[in-house]
Amino acid sequence: MALEYWETLPFWLFRVAGAVLAPLLFLEIGPEWMIGGSTGGLVWGTLILSVAVIIPIGAIFINLFVELGGLDFVRPMARPIMRPLFNIPGRAALDSVASWVGSYSVGFYVTRSVFDRGE
Repeated sequence: MALEYWETLPFWLFRVAGAVLAPLLFLEIGPEWMIGGSTGGLVWGTLILSVAVIIPIGAIFINLFVELGGLDFVRPMARPIMRPLFNIPGRAALDSVASWVGSYSVGFYVTRSVFDRGE
């Protein structure tokens, strides 16, 4: 049973605070402790921007890779390495490489795509 969006009552405060603080951090408005290089500046400059780039680009390329036969291309090449080392089939090789090398969200996306297709 899925929860309604605002049903998680204590956590709606975090959503509202994030909606208020994100534009302030972006515009560098606020006290130094909030926008300084060790706090908000670090979060905005590294975490948010890198996630905003990695996830969409990774989703596009991984989706193309999964849907256009990339898994079928990688499977025979990865099987001789992945089977003895980890006892997994070649199809799972892309999952594991995407999770290790890339973002965990890209690995999750690949796993979810393969699962939804019933493979």
